Amino acid sequence: MNTLWKIILCERIDNQITRKARGVWLYIHVKVNPFVNGSGKNVFGLRRGRLELCWVSILHTTIIALYASPKSSTDLFSVLFTFIQQLTTNNVVLGDFNISSAVAADLPQSIHLRGFEIKNEGQPTSRCNTALDWVMSNCDLNCGTYASFTSDHDPIWARVSHELL
Repeated sequence: MNTLWKIILCERIDNQITRKARGVWLYIHVKVNPFVNGSGKNVFGLRRGRLELCWVSILHTTIIALYASPKSSTDLFSVLFTFIQQLTTNNVVLGDFNISSAVAADLPQSIHLRGFEIKNEGQPTSRCNTALDWVMSNCDLNCGTYASFTSDHDPIWARVSHELL
């Protein structure tokens, strides 16, 4: 076991029944631990869509890993943003937004109205050349994808400048 990393995990609710996937997680290096203000996991919604997330606040920045079920609504994302705005000044949300095309059409405008930008907008993140995985934030960052040989999704990454932390 590698003791240089701490894992914050939010397992999918249906993990035991139908899916083998594990949900969302963040890896936090031990050098960052002294600066962590808080961490946790939350689930919003259950019947008509679901957002599963885990988060960590490091000084003035919160990083959130998110899984959105395909039935997630714009209203459910409003609940998410209300939660996010209570955390820290700088917020980064990255994950599988796996949402319907109807919600995907309205969501970018809602994101911009709340002061966030989709940092990888229009960049494909899957083998099907679709952008299911987004990085959004209200602060400057670099982001991209890694090649995946085991999933239809390319893993996404974000790097926040240490000055923002």
